Amino acid sequence: MKAFELSTIAEERERTQQRYHEFLRAQSMSAGLYHLKAGQTDPQRPHSQDELYYVEHRFHAITEGLDILVFFAPAEG
Repeated sequence: MKAFELSTIAEERERTQQRYHEFLRAQSMSAGLYHLKAGQTDPQRPHSQDELYYVEHRFHAITEGLDILVFFAPAEG
């Protein structure tokens, strides 16, 4: 069993400066941390995988940094 600390995942995402940081990949699913900076536009389009977001999909009027846990099934890509 794998366990993850959100603070560690956020640090790894910050280090890479990527908007999306995948931290788990298995054949049946993937999970990642999605980050939008204050004022940044969300460029997402619909995905072909089933998705589970911890918050509502598609974000508007971002006034401070936003971190979102994202799960795809099957794994994205």
